[in-house]
Amino acid sequence: MGKLFSKINFEFFLKSFQNTLFLKIAKNFGWLFFDKISRMIISVIVGSWTARYLGPERYGELAYAISFALFFQTAANLGIDALVVGKLSESKVDKESILGVTLRLRIFAAILSIFLALVLIALLRPNEPRAMFMVFIIVCGSLFQSAETIDLWFQSQIQSRKTVIAKLSAYLISSLLRVLMILNFAPVEIFAVVYLFEFQLTAAFLYFIYKKEPTERKWKWDGKVATLLLKDGWPYLLSALSVVLYMRIDQLMLARLASVKELGMYSAMLPLSTAWNFIPVIVCSSILPVFVETYARSTSEFDSKLFKLFLTLTWLAIGISVAMYFASEYLINFLLGEKYASYSSILSVHVLTNIFLYLGVAQNQWIIAAKKGKLLIIRTTAGAFISIASNAVLIPIHGALGAAWAAVLTQLFSAVILNLLVARKIFYMQISALFPVIVLFKKLSAK
Repeated sequence: MGKLFSKINFEFFLKSFQNTLFLKIAKNFGWLFFDKISRMIISVIVGSWTARYLGPERYGELAYAISFALFFQTAANLGIDALVVGKLSESKVDKESILGVTLRLRIFAAILSIFLALVLIALLRPNEPRAMFMVFIIVCGSLFQSAETIDLWFQSQIQSRKTVIAKLSAYLISSLLRVLMILNFAPVEIFAVVYLFEFQLTAAFLYFIYKKEPTERKWKWDGKVATLLLKDGWPYLLSALSVVLYMRIDQLMLARLASVKELGMYSAMLPLSTAWNFIPVIVCSSILPVFVETYARSTSEFDSKLFKLFLTLTWLAIGISVAMYFASEYLINFLLGEKYASYSSILSVHVLTNIFLYLGVAQNQWIIAAKKGKLLIIRTTAGAFISIASNAVLIPIHGALGAAWAAVLTQLFSAVILNLLVARKIFYMQISALFPVIVLFKKLSAK
């Protein structure tokens, strides 16, 4: 009887813990979803209004500066968010050392990135002071971006509510400033300054909420931790840089191979297409601790969960793509106006990237849990080469529409086709998610 009673108590407390963890994850997901959906709405409205006000050419100049600076901002961020969150989630780690090392490494990387960005833009566009000014202003945001290390600590605690409020408040204030700039007929350079101000506000708000936490120990430097983070994190950094390269190289190549006006047209469509990218990111970031724990316990159970994730995200992306295909012309006319109306086909094509992007984000659950970080380098590096090659061929022929098709081809190759060579099991899962008939046929055959 005692053994039975102990077993019942153990099962009761286990279920209670699981339910508590589930509720905690659900709440965390809810706040992340609220953050991303709010940003999506604000980005589409304010971004479209900005594009409409500036016009294709000036908006293209701003888009070029943002795309150029983003590569260096990503380098400054070191691309180790998921790695740091994973380490902070472990019970027996020195969290203060991990946080202190991450912050200091990012500050150093930010200073170096600002210097390199200035040198490169001066070489590429020496006779365009406005372009150099906007790149410098925007890339300086990477110095304040290092404060987002605080967000990683809250993520590891599955407590995103406070950071969502802080970061969303900064984004809302900066968006209101953009509206004021439009109403006051501000020049394009001022919009670059607003980007920097948003990073400064975010850093200030994050510091404020962290100081209110009951944390007694100060962040510190540890050479061994730094070595470990750099050793384990370099594949993620190269992956992040490659992702930015093949996600943004189309815009830089459009400006060079076509025109800044063509870039402005293309860039104005992107918020409508990429607005949906937040869905797989917040889903996967919220359930990552569960997937890591499941993989350590049972690979077969992990595979089952991963396939369900593939299936859910894939068909969600297909539904979004179909809806956007039919709504593209109406949305562009309503949000961007007649100047952009003739380019609605760009949106209809580019939105297809979501299908393969969702599959790629879901695969990261396996890459992180199985510690296959080096595959990120292979996948994203190959994607960068495909992006450059396809854009080089298609942009001179089709302009902005060619860049949209190149984006689709890049995502298809890097997120799915490449797995046939480097991760065949994942490839078959993805294909099965795209074609559920295959799964049904296998089940019928087994019977």
